[in-house]
Parts: sequence; structure tokens; C-alpha cells
Amino acid sequence: SKNRLRELLVNLGFESEHGQCRTTEVTSIEGEASANNRKAKLIFFYEFVINLKWKGETADGTAVTGTIEIPNVSEENEPSDIEVSVKLTEKEDVAKGKVKDLMRTKGAEGIRAQIGCWIKDLRTEYAKDLVLPVEKPVATQLPPLAPQPSAAPAKTASAPSAPKPVTAVGTVDLADTFKCRPEDVFQCLMDEGRVRVYTQSD
Repeated sequence: SKNRLRELLVNLGFESEHGQCRTTEVTSIEGEASANNRKAKLIFFYEFVINLKWKGETADGTAVTGTIEIPNVSEENEPSDIEVSVKLTEKEDVAKGKVKDLMRTKGAEGIRAQIGCWIKDLRTEYAKDLVLPVEKPVATQLPPLAPQPSAAPAKTASAPSAPKPVTAVGTVDLADTFKCRPEDVFQCLMDEGRVRVYTQSD
């Protein structure tokens, strides 16, 4: 993806009566792109920050140099919404400012168009092998099954029953001592409000 962007964004030329300019180098591309196949549907994710260099000439032949920053190339932005920031690397005067404006207007339109081509390539050429065709199942009619003669159920030897386990039975005597009056114990067991308190329930 990055190599394709470099190919598309380098050596783009523009001119007017005020001079001419051209992109010369992609100095950096930061970010990544990916395509995911979910239920035979492609979902694209990409985000890039791109920096370029450009040069040009004024109408009288004075050399002009500058930089371009593209900070928001992502699937969230349409190509027409992509920001293209153009700067001069030298002191600006009227003639050089007109060349910068040329790159900021016609140049930015050309750059956005090239990024639009890259997005189209990403969604068609680069990702075409990620979508596998889904074959529809072919219905076939099977011949009816011939009735089978009923067979008498076979007698199976019953397995000897396992001996039943012997359960031990005993008597357990429990005694609790309450350090309170008998009427207090009675109220704790029979009074609804107290039962809610010590059981912590309604």
C-alpha cells in the first residue's frame, strides 16, 4: 500500500500563468492499511499521515521549494475531505506565494484524486483474492428407500444386577445452650422482624 501511494503521489505537475510546480518526493508515510473478510464481505481499515516535498518556478523563473502534509487519510474521510497543507521552505514573496497557491489549489485537487485511485485499488485489485465465492448447495433428489423386513427383536442376556450399597444408619444428638431467657429465644424464632434481621432476607 505504501509503495503504491509513493508511485501515485510523486511527479505530479501543475502550472498556470503564475508559474509551475511539481511533487518531487514522498518523505514519509506513517500508518497502515488492512482488509478483513467477514462473512464474504470486506471491511477496510486504513490511516496514514503523508509528507511530501515539492518544487516549482515563478513566472520569471525563480525557484520555489516547499513541503506538503496530508494528516488524515483514513476510511472515515472521503477523498474530497482529505486535508492538504502546503508550505514554503523559504521566505515568501508575492510571486512565490502565487506558486504556493497553485500547489494549494490545483495541486491539492490532483493529490486527492490520486489518493482516490489508491482507495479504489485497495477495494478492488489488492483485495479481490480475499473474497472467496460462496458456492450454493445443489439439491439432489434421492430414490425412495425400499421397505426393509422387520426383524424380530433379539433377546439380550440381562446383566447380573449389582449388589445394592448398604447405608449405615445412626442417631445424632445435638444440644445448644442459649445464654438468654427462654422468652427471648421464642421471640427470635417467632417474631417476623427479628427473623428478617438475623436471616438478612425478606
